Amino acid sequence: MGNLQASKGYIICDPSLCTGCLTCEAVCSAFKSNSVVRPELSRIKISVNIFSGTIDSFIPNPCYQCDDPKCLVACPIDGALYIDKKTGVRLVNEFLCIGCGSCVQACGQEFDPPRIMLDKEKNVAIKCDLCNLDPQCTKWCPNGAIRYIDISDFKKMGKKYIVCFDEFYTKDFGPDFEAFKGNELVYEKLYPKKESK
Repeated sequence: MGNLQASKGYIICDPSLCTGCLTCEAVCSAFKSNSVVRPELSRIKISVNIFSGTIDSFIPNPCYQCDDPKCLVACPIDGALYIDKKTGVRLVNEFLCIGCGSCVQACGQEFDPPRIMLDKEKNVAIKCDLCNLDPQCTKWCPNGAIRYIDISDFKKMGKKYIVCFDEFYTKDFGPDFEAFKGNELVYEKLYPKKESK
């Protein structure tokens, strides 16, 4: 697809801070569904490892606004999935979407669960639109497990941001976070440097 416009912001997560409270799902669904809490319509999903049995069982699954979005490539209808020229966010045009599910299947080949899903009542695809670069889910996470960062911060740290956060934070609703850096130790465990021969 060539070089596509990058999103001006990203939601990133630290699974070690997620307690599975599902506040993000409730807030997202209420904000996107006329103040009605319907977690099945949440654009962010929390996965649960039922075999873990610890607080580390929960994993937030935000849309990462992919540089090479498979959902966009898979869509058979021109303009049903598109990139907003102002924000760079990958969006669904519900008036053009036919609900075929090609985007969900394509995303599911990269991510489990897929970050785009079908609203079965409307028969259209739905996905995170970053709330016009002001994502509500990140404002209400009580433990700071999900955060919003702009593209300049993302470029500085890249994957390290997604792996872990390392800073002091306030455990209450709507915390005010200081700048943070990725946890180098966790990053090195997940992405070890290859030894040169």
